[in-house]
Amino acid sequence: MLRCVNSPKNVTATGDLECIDALNDVMAEKGVFARRLQVNVAYHSFYMEDIAAKYAILIEEIVPKSIEGKPRNPGDALPVFSSVTITRLALESFSNPEYWVSKLASKVRFLDALSQISSYLLMQRPSKQTGKDLLIEFGPHAALQRTVKDILDKIVRSDNIGYDSLLKRDMSSLENCLEFLGRIRCSGYMVDLTLANSPRLKERRILSCLSIFHRTHSIIHNRTGQGAGSVGISDAGTCEA
Repeated sequence: MLRCVNSPKNVTATGDLECIDALNDVMAEKGVFARRLQVNVAYHSFYMEDIAAKYAILIEEIVPKSIEGKPRNPGDALPVFSSVTITRLALESFSNPEYWVSKLASKVRFLDALSQISSYLLMQRPSKQTGKDLLIEFGPHAALQRTVKDILDKIVRSDNIGYDSLLKRDMSSLENCLEFLGRIRCSGYMVDLTLANSPRLKERRILSCLSIFHRTHSIIHNRTGQGAGSVGISDAGTCEA
């Protein structure tokens, strides 16, 4: 079964192991690159229906995240396009278990979803805007880099859309993130470098409970006339923070 349409040049089939191995052999005979994914479950297929009911129960309490303790205004939410419905999702969909169950068993239409996102970006783009809109992959590696490029190559005016990835395999996540922010900042995107380098800056506070330090200073002269100083602290304070 063809269950993931990733790009014009990349698809994923799922099903019984014997069928997958047979398909892999056929592709090899035809000189088509194919490889078996290192998974033991036929995701995005009817096989997932066996756990659908239990899955729905486990996630039924999901609610949209809040911002600074206030409910997020649906009108202010970032647009999210589904790779299942190929439409822009309403905020309520994120708290609907049925949507996530369908996402577990349905075909992944990444090609169509990213095409919709790209069209949306180009339609919202001001006529005099300079620079590119940026697609950012949030994941453990830049796994979709080639897939995204293949899709953008088929879209008119896609030269106005760029791609970057937040993380790379076998590298420090912290270094990856800082390098990523540096790259996009140098490309002209607005980045709060202070916040990037000091993410907990707002949590810091000045310690105002320290005791006053009383110091006495004295100068001791030796026979050569050169001075040697000593400082004595007669009081010290402590503070717990």
